[in-house]
Amino acid sequence: MSAETISYDPESCTTETDGRVFVRLASGLAFAFPAFDLLRLRDGPVDDPGPVADPDEPEGCPLNPIVAHAMVVRYQPVAPRSPGEPADGRWRPELLQIFSWGGPVALQDIALDRFSEFCIKRPEVFQHGRALENVSPVLQECRGLTPGTPDILGPSTMVARPGTHIEHEGRRFAVRCDGAFSPGGSRSCDAHYRMRDGLSLMYRFEDGRIPLAHVAEFDLQVRAFIEARRVPEYDQ
Repeated sequence: MSAETISYDPESCTTETDGRVFVRLASGLAFAFPAFDLLRLRDGPVDDPGPVADPDEPEGCPLNPIVAHAMVVRYQPVAPRSPGEPADGRWRPELLQIFSWGGPVALQDIALDRFSEFCIKRPEVFQHGRALENVSPVLQECRGLTPGTPDILGPSTMVARPGTHIEHEGRRFAVRCDGAFSPGGSRSCDAHYRMRDGLSLMYRFEDGRIPLAHVAEFDLQVRAFIEARRVPEYDQ
């Protein structure tokens, strides 16, 4: 997949931007992100970007939004804490990949199938190599066990219980994690899903930075972040 960095000056627009760059997905959904947060475009140019209000405006302005199949944006999560409690420094900026197409749904389906096969349908087949645990009020984790090294976390799939987290087209929220390389080591985890028709999402994080007990809350933050940057008045 190709990637294109963004070159854009909000001050060059004739209309007010509040320092934002305007992007419309090929599906027709429009967004406005702070120019610093929109890092690059993905998947090459859109063959038919459709009409724009003012093609003489610089690309990225409200009247001439960039049209892209996918984009990568920066997001700073906020760790939950009680009043007066110091901030959790593990919660660092993450990269979100936002797509117009439904490719992430295929990966979500794979995660849901693995969870069902390994820990729900035939648990007796994997009783010596799998563990099903509750990691939060929302998520259950189906995790592979590492023989002889129980302190090294193996690969896993986490799935939300029915009715506990936002779903689209009946697909439950799912997260896949790779195995750790050392005792107490972090694992790389990723989520893929469709938020709505014409809008899919992928992101990756380390479970040493976003604790598993807070993954569902983190996902709700991500969804709210994306929805808050929608500018439907520029939809196609």
